[in-house]
Amino acid sequence: MTKEPVTYSSLMPYYILLFAVLIILSFAGVEVSSYLVVILYTDPLLWFAYALSIMLAIAPIFWIIARVMKRRVTFNPDVHWDYHNQELEYNAFANMMADYASGYSHLISRKDQRLLAAALVMMATAVILPALVAAISVNLVFILPFTYGGLELFYGILLTSYFYRSISNEASTHFHYENPRRLKRAYELLEDTLGFAMVGVGFSMGEAGGYYAFRSPAAIGRIAGIEAVAKVEITIGDISPPLTAFGTVSSTAEGDASKRMMELQPGNELHQLEGIVRWCITTYVEENGSNEILDDLMEELGFDPEPSYDSSPSID
Repeated sequence: MTKEPVTYSSLMPYYILLFAVLIILSFAGVEVSSYLVVILYTDPLLWFAYALSIMLAIAPIFWIIARVMKRRVTFNPDVHWDYHNQELEYNAFANMMADYASGYSHLISRKDQRLLAAALVMMATAVILPALVAAISVNLVFILPFTYGGLELFYGILLTSYFYRSISNEASTHFHYENPRRLKRAYELLEDTLGFAMVGVGFSMGEAGGYYAFRSPAAIGRIAGIEAVAKVEITIGDISPPLTAFGTVSSTAEGDASKRMMELQPGNELHQLEGIVRWCITTYVEENGSNEILDDLMEELGFDPEPSYDSSPSID
């Protein structure tokens, strides 16, 4: 029987706790704002200061609850992962990562900027809206505390969700989320480079006990005419560029591969990538000869497959 890589402790008590805290803080917000609302007509800046301070003061409470909830996971390091390489079109990869982020939110750690933005908008609305309503009509003052308390409730829900998704646990290092937008630039560079029959995203996908994990995503271009044995990969750093390109030509005789690595320089990426494509074609033709598709491609690129054209490092 296959062991599951993760086990969970019940979150129900913490959902109940979170619900209770949200209700208590919301009612407290109604009570406090009912006293503070009178200063809207005497000192609006003091209202803003107090209302904003309340919102900021309760944020650590939601962080603590989210942290305790997220860490109710135990990872089993003895589970065997079965990894295999896979390639997808960019949009298919982006959709898969969106599903992965949704289904594995209890395991992965990622900053959901949209949730954070929504929470900040809710906080700003709770602070500003009562002042605007009070300026429109004094007859609506009685609803302002309830407006503030209700918006505080939704602010708490959004902020807790953001904290929960961003906090890591012991399984997070094994369940990696890759934001497709980080690969978008690399993918577009390959699309704009002459010589590729297909461009997509390659990655290593592992499976264990019904769970899936992803490793080493990279933009990949397959060279026309020799798609099965020649490719160019662009990888990105953990934080930001520079981008690094790898040209790979698999040997049909030995089963090994020749590789060429190049760090792409901003503004010169397409020229460098075209150079790697030329190297891949040259390497393949020297060992296996050409074919009709390669002949057309070499003519389009404007070169004959002569020996190495530059001094970029080769990895054998």
